Amino acid sequence: MSDDQINGTESDSRTWLEKLGQAFAGAEPRSREELLALVREAVTREILDADTYQMVEGAFDVSEMQVRDAMIPRGQMVCVSCEMSLNEILPLIVESGHSRFPVIKDDKDEVVGIMLAKDLLR
Repeated sequence: MSDDQINGTESDSRTWLEKLGQAFAGAEPRSREELLALVREAVTREILDADTYQMVEGAFDVSEMQVRDAMIPRGQMVCVSCEMSLNEILPLIVESGHSRFPVIKDDKDEVVGIMLAKDLLR
């Protein structure tokens, strides 16, 4: 056994999944609720951070959603033309409150990309 393993610094090189697996070896969750409880316990033991817990919980929430829960109707889409200037785009972003904007050429059928508001507003 190496000095690192004896001193407990070996855990720094392991992934969070490996740490979680070792912490709960033999405790296989049988349901989604049990798995979330294990992840919560890992946060309490400081094996995982709170952000990781929120990410796992969010993944479970998304898996239960239907497309209509996450998307808006086509008629309500706020699109950005690839020809628009930054001064034209910013008011659209602020007014709409959306986080993603299809970037289009001539019409909504010609989507050439997706613009993320958080990337632009930095």
